[in-house]
Amino acid sequence: MEWPTEPLAYVTWFTNFTSPESDTGMYRVQPSKDSKYQDRAAIVYLTDIRQSCMLTPSRANWDPSWTTNNILDRCESFFVNNMQSKYSYQTIY
Repeated sequence: MEWPTEPLAYVTWFTNFTSPESDTGMYRVQPSKDSKYQDRAAIVYLTDIRQSCMLTPSRANWDPSWTTNNILDRCESFFVNNMQSKYSYQTIY
């Protein structure tokens, strides 16, 4: 087996977009789970990634135990921030 020579990235998959929320205009996503309720993830070539996106918890009440280190594990749904930049607005919205 040969090891890849290109840079790799670990990607956690989220659910597909449906329609934007009427209040925010943002799409809501949740971590995609497999049949054992584990997060779906993959290792991909860095060159296959076209764009990153900013996720914001989609809850009105924030849990005080959330930190930058655990938010992706503890929060159940997120908004995709399509207002992060002009490029993200044009490509996500």
